[in-house]
Amino acid sequence: MKKLLPALLLTVGVAYAQTAEKPVNISVGAGVNTYNGDLGNGFFTQPFSKAAYGHGALNLGVYLNKSLDLLVGGTYGTYGYYTPEDGLSTPGGKNQDFKSRLGTGILNLKYKFDNGYILKENSRVSPYVHGGVGFVNVSDFYTKRAEAGSDVALNIGLGLGIKLNDWMNVNLNLLNFGA
Repeated sequence: MKKLLPALLLTVGVAYAQTAEKPVNISVGAGVNTYNGDLGNGFFTQPFSKAAYGHGALNLGVYLNKSLDLLVGGTYGTYGYYTPEDGLSTPGGKNQDFKSRLGTGILNLKYKFDNGYILKENSRVSPYVHGGVGFVNVSDFYTKRAEAGSDVALNIGLGLGIKLNDWMNVNLNLLNFGA
């Protein structure tokens, strides 16, 4: 499991705006999963190629104060890696392809930069960072190269919210699970 765990998740979602007056939000989204580990690095090539592995996401956010939110959420989708045609990015140039199902869960603290100290609280653009603990489950049903199993991992992420109106945001979120 540890050899296949490192994953980068890019999610685009729509969420209800979260403020002191509206302290709880729910977001729904979709995105891509990429792999970087013993087999090679797909972070910057595979999301835009024939091997784009997707996921769906559901998250709950709770307003703690003007700088911090609590995030609880999860994703479920496909996860994998394919050997580039030149075979140069894998050890020994061998075919190291794998494709599996990936489920994740997170419990994170989110630091918001639109907190009145750095950016205005009512800023249309809302950058943030978040980190915490996550649960990862890989179930191998496409190939026999992935080791099925579960693990707990620390994670860290970056995000950008764009306020469409008083009750809805569009969010771009980049989350990295480490082993």
